Amino acid sequence: MGSTSIFAPGFTFDPRVGERLEFLRQAISSNRKIVITYSDREQAASRRTLRPLGLYFWGPSWTLLAWCEHREDFRSFRLDRIQALESSGETFIREEGKTLEDFMLRIGGERPRL
Repeated sequence: MGSTSIFAPGFTFDPRVGERLEFLRQAISSNRKIVITYSDREQAASRRTLRPLGLYFWGPSWTLLAWCEHREDFRSFRLDRIQALESSGETFIREEGKTLEDFMLRIGGERPRL
């Protein structure tokens, strides 16, 4: 796959997440697993290994859609809640059931045009 799926209606750039966006864009385009430390809305922290799949902009927040290896399911993560972000040093092969296209079909959407 040669392109990264970024959906940004009404784009407004928050400079605090710019570096994360570029890192994630590169990880998505190279199928590179990442490791994040994430704080949920209750401020509980967790460490996750992810297969990053797409970046979305929802009003004021950028969100990463990923396959979470811990949960063995799709999950989304707000970029402003990511406390630490690094490459795992591993790449992944796109597997049936674990792709952005599979997620879109699961939620009843159309296949994204990549």
